[in-house]
Amino acid sequence: MDGDPAVRLLFAADGLALGEFHCWPDDPRWSRENCAEEGHFVVFPGTSVVIEHAGRPVVATPNHVMFYNPDQPYRRRLLHPRGDHCAFLLVEERRLAEAAGGEGGSFRFPVSHGPVEPRTYLLHRLVVRVAPSAGDGLPVEETLCRLLREALTVGLRLAGTAAPRRRAATDGCHADLVEATKELVAGRLGDRLTLGEIARSVHSSPFHLARVFRARTGFTIHGYRNQLRLRSALDGLFEADVDLSFLARRLGYSSHSHFTDSFRRAFGRTPSSVRRAGRAGGAAELSRILEAPLAAAS
Repeated sequence: MDGDPAVRLLFAADGLALGEFHCWPDDPRWSRENCAEEGHFVVFPGTSVVIEHAGRPVVATPNHVMFYNPDQPYRRRLLHPRGDHCAFLLVEERRLAEAAGGEGGSFRFPVSHGPVEPRTYLLHRLVVRVAPSAGDGLPVEETLCRLLREALTVGLRLAGTAAPRRRAATDGCHADLVEATKELVAGRLGDRLTLGEIARSVHSSPFHLARVFRARTGFTIHGYRNQLRLRSALDGLFEADVDLSFLARRLGYSSHSHFTDSFRRAFGRTPSSVRRAGRAGGAAELSRILEAPLAAAS
């Protein structure tokens, strides 16, 4: 990653690094195969993008965490007009094995992606803001270890609770149906879509779509859309000149209070308190501000 203008390294400790990746629409990476040659990556998408690795395209959104094994080839397809923007953890194998409950031996991700809890997502967004200016690296490293453990615990759960084996054709049709739905929802976050409208757009029945989507993602379609809206709101919260009422309307909420209530239920904090936390900066803020929400989420 040295010298790559798309990569910004934010923090590095023993066997663990935090960084940002910014791939704009004119980047040549869109037209070629890429490779996770540096090691194991745990990636938190900030914008929606189609990633094809481990055999099937996945619509990667802020609702998911993506896993890349060393030297894993993959391709990306543009969805969001700004391109592919994400935060990542580059983790040594021994630390991954320990975080997954092993003894520090060999480790490979058994799945390509999984869901990420709302407060884990909030944690990663705040630590990305705090880490570059932290004078004391210990709280940052401890927070990254917790972030890694929580992402693995929930994200890898799909590997241990996989549905009974179906015929390959049926399984592939279900996967395609879910990815088409995710792409539709991600592209129309502010629209008040009905289940029937979504089902017709992806050529399915409402009942079948709702059942398959929840079985494969862990979300209802409404819950998936709501989480995408709330996680998208974090970008606006950290901009000083963005009014919260305007942000709520832009994301499709009926009122400021509806947005605030939904945000508090998801993240355990109000939008205004998260805005203050993101502006405060400093490693001490991670310990003081984030400990209570994380304890409530665990």
